[in-house]
Amino acid sequence: YLNLIMVPDIEELPEVTVTGSNRKSQQDLAIEYATNPRIIRTAYGFLNAETVPGRVVMVSDNDIRAVQVDIFGVIRNRFPGVSVVGDCQQGGNVIIRGAGSVSNPRTAVFDVDGLILTNAPCWLDPLQIKRMAIIPTIAFSARYGALGNGGVVIINTISGNPQDPKIVDQARLRDNYLRNPAFGAQEVALKCLPVFLPGYLPAFLRSVECRGVC
Repeated sequence: YLNLIMVPDIEELPEVTVTGSNRKSQQDLAIEYATNPRIIRTAYGFLNAETVPGRVVMVSDNDIRAVQVDIFGVIRNRFPGVSVVGDCQQGGNVIIRGAGSVSNPRTAVFDVDGLILTNAPCWLDPLQIKRMAIIPTIAFSARYGALGNGGVVIINTISGNPQDPKIVDQARLRDNYLRNPAFGAQEVALKCLPVFLPGYLPAFLRSVECRGVC
């Protein structure tokens, strides 16, 4: 006969302090879209190629030249490892994950400015492409449902994503906290007064003792 006695064993783990996270909200990604070429807009929100699971291949408008006359030419010349069958004149498909079977060819779908298309957008001028990405991972393309089984080709056009003329100071949006009392205009003038005062400064400033140099 075995008489088992279980004794609790308690261990105190060291304290862990979380100071920040690299995850950004959709609002933050929308603000950085104009300046970060690794962000692209999809039908399900903005995607950051640096944090999305899996491998994402992206090209911007600087990498697309007028030599490619259609969308198939851009994919064939700018995305190695992606198979392009046919052309825009006679019809074709883009295969990212392999050909599959005859009944299930697993061709890629296109996400053009949030519009999901099962056929290639041959009507699109390559010079109107702002950003383009190939999503081969199932982790992200699963949100497209059965249509995303063969991968997704995401395209942002220049006309579909106009640049916001408003300049956003991103340094003031996050991690910008005031921990000490702020100086007023008079205190800034007294503390940041140079040692050698120019002759054009008012006479009352020249009488003030300078206690520091900025």
